[in-house]
Amino acid sequence: MEIKRARPSARAGWIGPDGSFFTCAWYQHDSLAQNLMTQFGYATVEAWERDWLRLKYDPATRLMPFVEYGGFGEYYITQAQLNTLYDILGAFLIAGIDVSKLREYISFARVRERR
Repeated sequence: MEIKRARPSARAGWIGPDGSFFTCAWYQHDSLAQNLMTQFGYATVEAWERDWLRLKYDPATRLMPFVEYGGFGEYYITQAQLNTLYDILGAFLIAGIDVSKLREYISFARVRERR
C-alpha cells in the first residue's frame, strides 16, 4: 500500500529529500519510517537517516516542534526540504505554537541539493 504525501502542517512526520511531507501520530515515526523505506527503496537505516528529516511535535503537551536529524553529524538539507520546513513553520505560527527550536534549526541548516 502506497503511503500518501500530506500538506505540510503543524503535525509530526517525515520530510523527504524532495520536500514531500508524510504526517504521523505521536510515537508513530518508526513504523511510518519502515513503511516509507520500503516504498522508496532504502536498503539501510543509515541511508534513510542521511536523506530524511524527522519532525517531532506532541499536540497534547504542545511541546515546541523540532527536527530530529541523524545524518551522521551533517547539518545539510535539500532546498526542497528547506521550503517544506518554512511551510510547516508557517502552519505552527498560525496555530500559535512556540517555534523557536524549529526556527533555530532552519537558521543553522545548510542547503545541499545532492547527498
